[in-house]
Amino acid sequence: MIKVDVNSANKDFDSFDKKVQKKLIKILDTTVLIVESRAKVKLKTDKHWITGNLASSVHVIKKGDEIPVKLKKMERAVGTNTVYAAKIEFEHDSYLHYANMKERANFQRQVSKAIK
Repeated sequence: MIKVDVNSANKDFDSFDKKVQKKLIKILDTTVLIVESRAKVKLKTDKHWITGNLASSVHVIKKGDEIPVKLKKMERAVGTNTVYAAKIEFEHDSYLHYANMKERANFQRQVSKAIK
């Protein structure tokens, strides 16, 4: 599971007016869907697509979802519950970390713009 977070926005989230809060949540929710999509594409292009089970199990996790990690307001996760997912991620080709890093700069730029 990869967590997407911007610490300053998370710490100060409650101090922003409601309009900025909504904008930040929209940015986060959009970004995490892009990360999910990039991870699935990476699995396919790296030839880890045999049945499609791993790619179809990759999904967005939000606060309140039942997961072993507690997420804050400005945190989302992209993960999978497939047994062999960790082996592909850590021993072969990173697909979650790769997807997160590809979108990170754009996400941080959008958040910085929204909180100014």
